[in-house]
Amino acid sequence: MKKAGVGKLKDEENYGSVPELADGNPLNGFGENYRGSSPLAPTISTPHAGTNHLSSMMQMAVTLWIAQFKAKGGPSDQDRQRATEFASTLGEKGDILLFGGGKKGEVAELFNRTAEAISILSFLPGGVTVFGAHFEAKA
Repeated sequence: MKKAGVGKLKDEENYGSVPELADGNPLNGFGENYRGSSPLAPTISTPHAGTNHLSSMMQMAVTLWIAQFKAKGGPSDQDRQRATEFASTLGEKGDILLFGGGKKGEVAELFNRTAEAISILSFLPGGVTVFGAHFEAKA
C-alpha cells in the first residue's frame, strides 16, 4: 500500500492509503484518460482532470449511474423523459449546484439528478462532454 495524495499532507496519517495496482501506481491515474477494465465501466476522457472537486465527484457519480443503467439494459424512455424534464430545473438552479446555498439537501439532490441525466446522455451515439469530461456508454 502507498500513501494517498500528492506531496506532503499536513496531517498525512488521517488520509490512509490507496491500493497499489499491478503496475505499482496507486489508482493507475484514475481520472486522467481513464478507461475502465470492467465491461460496465464507461469511457471517460478528462484532459484537465482534477481542476475542481465538482468535476471529480461528478465523474465518480456518473460512472455509478451508468453501471446501474447498464445492469438494467440501458436507460428506458421514462429515464430519458425524466432527464429532459430536469434540464429546466438545472437551468433555474444550476448556480446552487456550482456555488452552494439553497435549501438543506438541495445541492445533493441537484448533484445526483445531474449525474443521472449525464449518465443517460452518455448512452447517446458519441456520448456527452460536460464538466471537462467526456462520457460514452453502450447498453
